[in-house]
Amino acid sequence: MSTIKPTSIDQLKIKIAIIGSKGLPAKYGGVQVVVEQLAKELVKNGNSVTVYARKYYSANKSKRFLYEGIKVINISGINTKRLDTISHSFISALYATFGDYDIVVFHSIIPAFFSFIPKIFGKKTVLHSHGLIDTIAKWSKLEKLLVISLARASSYFLDRVTTVAQTEVTRTSQIFHKNVSVIPNGFNFKPLPPSTSPQKYFLFVGRIVPGKGLDTLINAFNEFCKQNNDYELRIIGEQVHSSSVYNKLISLSKINDHIKWLGPVYNDKLISYYQNAFAIINPSTSESFSITTIEAIAYNGFVISSDLVQIKSIFKDHLSYFEVNNSTSLFNTLIEVTKDMSIRQKFILHSRDFNFYTYDWSIISKLYYSYYSSLLQ
Repeated sequence: MSTIKPTSIDQLKIKIAIIGSKGLPAKYGGVQVVVEQLAKELVKNGNSVTVYARKYYSANKSKRFLYEGIKVINISGINTKRLDTISHSFISALYATFGDYDIVVFHSIIPAFFSFIPKIFGKKTVLHSHGLIDTIAKWSKLEKLLVISLARASSYFLDRVTTVAQTEVTRTSQIFHKNVSVIPNGFNFKPLPPSTSPQKYFLFVGRIVPGKGLDTLINAFNEFCKQNNDYELRIIGEQVHSSSVYNKLISLSKINDHIKWLGPVYNDKLISYYQNAFAIINPSTSESFSITTIEAIAYNGFVISSDLVQIKSIFKDHLSYFEVNNSTSLFNTLIEVTKDMSIRQKFILHSRDFNFYTYDWSIISKLYYSYYSSLLQ
């Protein structure tokens, strides 16, 4: 693993193309949030950033438009579960190859399959990995094997590779046969206090997709309601290309009218849900770096999470943990924390010690800039 040191962001001005985002403004998933916030910071400091977006996810359907100084090019791929990312990434890589860019950046592993196209034509190429292939719940064993094989093939055309978590460096290095650097995700911290009078609801915030552990959460909450029906479970999130997963979860939850599906919620309204919740629950079965967990600590302070090694390595004793994939363990935790209110207060007090500014986008963007500029020197 290589160590990145911040560089003055006022030096070399870099022209960057980004492939792997669904669209701007970000409304779906962590990768989109990372791309948007990083691009804003880089543009703010005089660099040129072009994001190749997917027309069917973008609010602005124009072929080309500016979004807060970011150049956005909408490209239509094949909008199906299996072909969306692959088709869009391939077409975007072709466009980027003949654009005026210093570096072509791929966010996530599948888009990087096409790094050979700009590389053959002399562009510098970088992959920012947002998660381990081995742990992605929505893929079968055969699909994971195929993706790993293609990832290894693409490594020959990548100049640099990063990951968002220290715990994923070894495995990422094994796949790509490269020295892997760590650049964590960022967070726009607003110093707002949690509510002093929380409402009686647990909150989930995230995409409605495999790997988020919502089945574990719903099963645990259904059991919890048999002993305590004073609380609600509110679920915030969007489901895209996951209707079968969503339908199964609806089936699990339909017996319990204390479960509320709120759909996607953003900005100040989302912060209000965070602030007023009794606790935020992260039941993920696979996660590399959870931006929503940082948000939950910042705006509430009491977070109950599955004990994934990636999560524990980042958040340590700032969270209350239950055994991953174990609804009984989560059920026991819910019973315990609602019987003993001092547990919640302890975590809220401790949340003030979390070093949010380590993850401030103004800091993280300098790490990215240093990484890019060193590649061009």
